[in-house]
Amino acid sequence: MYEIPIDGKPRAITGEESYSSLAVAAGSGTVVGLRQDVHRATTLVRIEPKSKKVAKLSTVNDALLAGTAFGTYESVTYAGANGKRSRCG
Repeated sequence: MYEIPIDGKPRAITGEESYSSLAVAAGSGTVVGLRQDVHRATTLVRIEPKSKKVAKLSTVNDALLAGTAFGTYESVTYAGANGKRSRCG
Protein backbone atom coordinates (compact mmCIF):
# COMPACT_ATOMS: atom_id res chain seq x y z
CA MET A 1 0.00 0.00 0.00
CA TYR A 2 1.30 3.45 -0.88
CA GLU A 3 0.62 6.98 0.25
CA ILE A 4 0.61 9.39 -2.70
CA PRO A 5 0.70 13.02 -1.55
CA ILE A 6 -0.49 15.76 -3.89
CA ASP A 7 2.86 17.57 -3.84
CA GLY A 8 5.34 14.81 -3.03
CA LYS A 9 6.67 11.40 -3.95
CA PRO A 10 4.82 8.12 -3.30
CA ARG A 11 5.80 6.42 -0.03
CA ALA A 12 5.42 2.72 0.74
CA ILE A 13 3.32 2.16 3.85
CA THR A 14 3.15 -1.64 3.87
CA GLY A 15 5.12 -4.60 2.52
CA GLU A 16 4.15 -7.03 -0.20
CA GLU A 17 0.78 -8.04 1.21
CA SER A 18 -2.32 -7.06 -0.72
CA TYR A 19 -5.08 -4.95 0.84
CA SER A 20 -8.68 -4.39 -0.20
CA SER A 21 -11.92 -2.85 1.09
CA LEU A 22 -9.97 0.04 2.63
CA ALA A 23 -11.67 2.72 4.74
CA VAL A 24 -10.09 5.75 6.45
CA ALA A 25 -11.27 6.76 9.95
CA ALA A 26 -12.22 10.43 10.00
CA GLY A 27 -9.84 12.58 12.03
CA SER A 28 -7.26 9.91 12.93
CA GLY A 29 -6.10 8.84 9.48
CA THR A 30 -6.16 5.20 10.60
CA VAL A 31 -6.96 2.81 7.76
CA VAL A 32 -9.00 -0.38 8.19
CA GLY A 33 -9.19 -3.05 5.52
CA LEU A 34 -8.68 -6.68 4.53
CA ARG A 35 -5.17 -8.11 4.20
CA GLN A 36 -4.54 -11.10 1.98
CA ASP A 37 -1.40 -12.88 0.85
CA VAL A 38 -0.31 -16.41 -0.06
CA HIS A 39 0.89 -17.20 3.48
CA ARG A 40 -2.23 -16.26 5.49
CA ALA A 41 -5.99 -16.24 5.20
CA THR A 42 -7.71 -12.93 4.52
CA THR A 43 -8.16 -11.01 7.76
CA LEU A 44 -9.33 -7.65 9.05
CA VAL A 45 -6.46 -5.27 9.92
CA ARG A 46 -5.75 -1.74 11.13
CA ILE A 47 -3.01 0.21 9.33
CA GLU A 48 -1.28 3.22 10.88
CA PRO A 49 0.15 5.10 7.86
CA LYS A 50 2.55 7.30 9.87
CA SER A 51 4.23 4.43 11.75
CA LYS A 52 3.65 1.83 8.99
CA LYS A 53 2.33 -0.59 11.63
CA VAL A 54 -0.27 -3.18 10.65
CA ALA A 55 -2.32 -4.80 13.45
CA LYS A 56 -4.55 -7.84 12.98
CA LEU A 57 -8.07 -7.17 14.29
CA SER A 58 -9.81 -10.48 13.53
CA THR A 59 -9.09 -13.92 14.98
CA VAL A 60 -12.14 -15.70 13.57
CA ASN A 61 -10.09 -18.13 11.41
CA ASP A 62 -7.13 -18.68 13.74
CA ALA A 63 -8.31 -21.95 15.33
CA LEU A 64 -9.47 -23.37 12.00
CA LEU A 65 -6.17 -22.56 10.24
CA ALA A 66 -3.79 -23.37 13.12
CA GLY A 67 -2.90 -26.77 11.65
CA THR A 68 -2.97 -25.71 8.00
CA ALA A 69 0.28 -25.66 6.04
CA PHE A 70 0.06 -23.08 3.28
CA GLY A 71 1.99 -23.70 0.08
CA THR A 72 5.09 -21.79 -0.88
CA TYR A 73 5.94 -19.96 -4.05
CA GLU A 74 9.03 -18.63 -5.74
CA SER A 75 9.83 -16.11 -8.41
CA VAL A 76 11.10 -17.48 -11.71
CA THR A 77 12.94 -15.44 -14.36
CA TYR A 78 13.34 -16.73 -17.90
CA ALA A 79 14.44 -15.51 -21.33
CA GLY A 80 11.49 -14.47 -23.47
CA ALA A 81 11.13 -13.11 -27.01
CA ASN A 82 14.24 -11.33 -28.34
CA GLY A 83 16.16 -12.28 -25.19
CA LYS A 84 13.99 -10.05 -23.00
CA ARG A 85 13.91 -11.21 -19.37
CA SER A 86 10.48 -12.04 -17.97
CA ARG A 87 9.50 -12.77 -14.38
CA CYS A 88 6.68 -14.83 -12.93
CA GLY A 89 5.75 -14.71 -9.26
